[in-house]
Amino acid sequence: GLYFVNFSIDGVVGLLILALMIGVHFHMIYSIGRDKNGTLILLITSILMVLCAGLIVPSAYLPEIAQFVGEVAPLYTWSLLAQGALFENLAVVELGIPLIWLAVEFVIGVYVSWKSA
Repeated sequence: GLYFVNFSIDGVVGLLILALMIGVHFHMIYSIGRDKNGTLILLITSILMVLCAGLIVPSAYLPEIAQFVGEVAPLYTWSLLAQGALFENLAVVELGIPLIWLAVEFVIGVYVSWKSA
């Protein structure tokens, strides 16, 4: 029969990569902010991502710069990855940009943690 959510190995791999991406993003923000500033930086960047990604106001009503920021922000990539993993058949090609985001944020987070230690 037809199911609303597609469960497949590709979907599970996509969700694992999504969870890893979110964890690495939080680690990078907390590494940059250190201590109490990390929470504030995470809050500010999360609010900006939500606003620019069109989750509150549709992105068509936002200025072009906000639309661009929304499309390159990690939240947009996360939502596409979650949509592909849960509701569609996720192709390996679609993992390119999420894996680039994962690598960049991982390197930044590790570098900042290493320099501050």
